[in-house]
Amino acid sequence: MPRVERSMRLWASFYEIRNVTISSDDGEDAATMSDVKQPSNKTIFYVMPWVILFLFLQGANENIIQLIVPIMADYYDATKAKISLVVTIAGIISGVGGTVYSILTEKFSMRQLYLFGLMMFSGGSFLAFALHPWFEWLIVARFIQCVGAIAANGCYIVLVSRYIPAKSQSLFFAMSSAMFLLALSLGTLTGALITNYLVWKYALLLPLFALLSLPAFLKYLPADRRGGNNLDIVGAILVALSILFMIFTISLQNIICMVAAILFMVTYYMYAKRRENPFLDLSLLRIRGLKPMLLMVFLLFGAQSVILFLLPFIVRDLYALDLIQIGLLFLSANAPAILAVLLIRKCVNRFGRTTVFYIGWLLFFLSLVTFALSMGGPIAMIWIAMLLFAISCPFFYTGIVMATTSLFPADKVGTGTALFLLSMGCGNSIFVAVVGLMLTTQVVDFKLLPYISEMNGASGFSNVFLLTALLFCLILIMYRKIHGKRDGK
Repeated sequence: MPRVERSMRLWASFYEIRNVTISSDDGEDAATMSDVKQPSNKTIFYVMPWVILFLFLQGANENIIQLIVPIMADYYDATKAKISLVVTIAGIISGVGGTVYSILTEKFSMRQLYLFGLMMFSGGSFLAFALHPWFEWLIVARFIQCVGAIAANGCYIVLVSRYIPAKSQSLFFAMSSAMFLLALSLGTLTGALITNYLVWKYALLLPLFALLSLPAFLKYLPADRRGGNNLDIVGAILVALSILFMIFTISLQNIICMVAAILFMVTYYMYAKRRENPFLDLSLLRIRGLKPMLLMVFLLFGAQSVILFLLPFIVRDLYALDLIQIGLLFLSANAPAILAVLLIRKCVNRFGRTTVFYIGWLLFFLSLVTFALSMGGPIAMIWIAMLLFAISCPFFYTGIVMATTSLFPADKVGTGTALFLLSMGCGNSIFVAVVGLMLTTQVVDFKLLPYISEMNGASGFSNVFLLTALLFCLILIMYRKIHGKRDGK
């Protein structure tokens, strides 16, 4: 047996998958798999380590790019507005790209989508390295790279929901959240090391390691095509423009952008009503409980984005850490999230996804409060807050994803996931824009907690965390109203 295949079989046996019968004719197991048709063999588990590697490299690459942007600005002698295209192009594509991929899972096979994403991701990265002397071509290469990279997130939830047995799904949902944090940590540290000791252009080659997944993708990813309808390109453009101008409205405080955002939203709504298969299937919103669940997704991932957005400013402005110290701090705080992954599957199987969500919510809330009370204090308190946040992420992510996807009909997992990802992307973007505006206009720069340091805006950071913690309580109230009385397994 080839070494790679042997290692994948060991992966499967480690998680006791040999005892799981995946065939849809297996009675009890089939009934607990959201009534979604599953593969007739266990090969899906052999490819999951490689799918997770793709997911990790996508996240690490974006964090590295963000860190080396100042060096790139010096290299090209570019203004901040011009060089920001290197980063913002990923934000614009991810705002709607994950939604597009999720919808395409109703038409194309997982093998086709992952192979397309992998080749675009690695191909764009190689072009970026080869053409880096020319800024305009670097932007083109980054566009190609980002179009491929977003497949890692856009297809993952659908892949797990559709092909992994219900009692193993929690493991892989938690794993994706942990990989996100690990990519943030290692991406920051790797970017710092490259910044200090190497030429920045070599960082562009990191995504090529994703090609290691190619043999497994070809051999083990499901090849079944579901024969969905053609992608609504016009609808996708209208939704993307709505999101883009909504973000511009908040960050630029521009009334014209607000009018444009509303215009594009209304235009899409009227357009979608006349189409048989619109880009976003708004008929799913009639499902009982789905609209408040999507609002929770918006709030939850918005709160997560607040922490991720503020942390680099906090450790730089309040604690004067250099890039390598920041990378080591992030890695030491986020690495324990991997240990949380090992507990979640047992917690879900024993206590249900509702309890897992409550654990994640409590840890996240404690993290927000600890951040708020610790601004300008000992760095150890910031580390504790980061640790609580890191451990909470796999718990709340697993709970919210399983709770939301359980509401989707079996034949609408892809389009339903598109709504989930769109809500998540809007939460990430809008919350960051609002917080950035609040800090820029200094509306939160007042001393609410008397002992908080006045240095470098510590009170402003603290107040933002307190406001986020209060808003976070709404999530708990809404979740209890929808899922509190359910067993949630």
